[in-house]
Amino acid sequence: MLQYFRETKNSESVANRISEIRKVDGLDSGQVQQILRKGFAQLEIFMTGPEFVEVSNHIWSITLGIAQRVHEYCEALAHAIEDNQWRYSPNLLDIADEDWLVTGLRQCYSVIEGHLNSRDTTVARRNQVIYCIAQASGHQFDLNDIDRIVRAEFPSTVANNMGIGNILSELASGGSPLISKNDRSGSYSIRDPRYLMCIKVMLRKDSTSSKVTKRKFTR
Repeated sequence: MLQYFRETKNSESVANRISEIRKVDGLDSGQVQQILRKGFAQLEIFMTGPEFVEVSNHIWSITLGIAQRVHEYCEALAHAIEDNQWRYSPNLLDIADEDWLVTGLRQCYSVIEGHLNSRDTTVARRNQVIYCIAQASGHQFDLNDIDRIVRAEFPSTVANNMGIGNILSELASGGSPLISKNDRSGSYSIRDPRYLMCIKVMLRKDSTSSKVTKRKFTR
C-alpha cells in the first residue's frame, strides 16, 4: 500500500475512497512446524525431533511464513520424500527448493539473476548486497542497514568505500527493479515479497571464500 500511494498522483483523493484492511499475519516457525507434523503424520513420513525443527525453520525462513507458500513447499518436499521411498533425508531440501522455485518463482529468479554481477569478481559486492537485503529485518531498510549487514556477514571483504549506495540505486532502477526507493526518507523496500523468497533459495554464502554464490538449477 505504501508503494501504491507513493506512485499515485492524487493520493489524498484515493485515500478518502478506500479502506485498508489489516494485514494477515504470517505464520511463525512453531506454526509451520505444526503444519509439517500434521501433514507428514497423515502421509506416515517419519522425522526425528531435530529434523522437524531444522526443516520447519528452513521452510519458515524462505517462505516468510506466508501460509500459501508454506503449503506449496510442504507439498514439494512430500513429493521428494515419496520419490525417495518415503524416507526423509536432508539432501531432499535441495530438491524441494528447486521444485518449489520453478513452480512459482521462475520469473522472480530471472529478475534477480539480471541484477547479479555479470562476471565472477573477487568480491562480487553487488551479490553481497542482494544477499544482505534478504537478511534485513523489517519492511524498509536504508544504506546504513545494508552496510551494517554486509560488514557482519562478510567482514574479510570490508573496504573504506564499498559503493553500497550506488548498488542500491542501481537495484531500484531499470526495466525490472528489484527494490523501490522512498525519495523523501531515502529508505528502500523490496518490490515483491516473492523476490525475498527467491533470494533466500537461490543465493548462498560461501563461508570459506566470503563470496555469494548462485545456486544453479537443472530446470
